[in-house]
Amino acid sequence: MSVEIRAIGFGSDKPECFAGSDRCSLEISQPLTPNQLLAEINIEKAVDTIVLVNNTTVSENQWNTPLIIDNSEVTVMAAIEGG
Repeated sequence: MSVEIRAIGFGSDKPECFAGSDRCSLEISQPLTPNQLLAEINIEKAVDTIVLVNNTTVSENQWNTPLIIDNSEVTVMAAIEGG
């Protein structure tokens, strides 16, 4: 089983699995929760982190629910300052 992950807003702080890109692929053996996925790809959960699964925002009260399954597309976003 495979999951495609896109990281937005991390700049040079992206984990190794992204290898200079904004996308990486992760092999999974069972459904994962958003918290488990973040741990797998070495992104520390922060107040300003947003997770989308198949283009749907996951509310923080669902971060311990196994929503990430085979062929899921996950986007992890960090807050970006600007103005």
